Amino acid sequence: MEEKVFNQDEIELLELLEFVLCYHAKAAFTDEAKLKEGDTVRKECEVLKNQIIETANTRYESHQELLEKKKIRLKDYYDEGCTYCGFYSSFQPNGEAEGDYGFRFYTFRCAKCGKDFLGQLPVDDHDTIVWHDIFLKEISKKDKRGNFTSKKFNVTQEKIDTMIEHFNFFKEKVLICDRNEKVHNDFLIAYNLDVTKQLLNLREIKKKITGEIIIEDIN
Repeated sequence: MEEKVFNQDEIELLELLEFVLCYHAKAAFTDEAKLKEGDTVRKECEVLKNQIIETANTRYESHQELLEKKKIRLKDYYDEGCTYCGFYSSFQPNGEAEGDYGFRFYTFRCAKCGKDFLGQLPVDDHDTIVWHDIFLKEISKKDKRGNFTSKKFNVTQEKIDTMIEHFNFFKEKVLICDRNEKVHNDFLIAYNLDVTKQLLNLREIKKKITGEIIIEDIN
């Protein structure tokens, strides 16, 4: 099911704005005194209406971009080594599974042995930061003589320095995205509060206008 651009509060608010705009447009033809007031109200309503449409579309597009990025990541190819037979190649993910530390990893099917294996890095970028930190600490361990103790990896200080440089670059990119997302979320929180406030206000205005129309019809 396609996600709706507008939420229920926004739909109701847009309907109320249209109601108020129509009322003042009709009132301007019958009462010149209301013409100036109607112009002011119309401008205010149009500004609020445009803000709602723009914000809702931006929110929707941002969410769609996020979904598309996830789809692209699943379609991408990753340089991985099979943990069963050691075959190294570019693989496309065929799913996800839980791995070390409870992180989610992409799974790949080896083109040589046919077995499914976990990728090197977690799917989630924040998990990847934690994983990198744990991994770097582990391979950086040295014995009393100052030699690296890792038996699984051929470790040199140069390799570690390069990994740290790449890791810091990746981490900074993630943190920048986090900061931008926080700014966006803070804006949406303030926006939602304003929508609620405007909704309550326009409901009362509609009641007042509806009451005036009923009185006019009776007279």
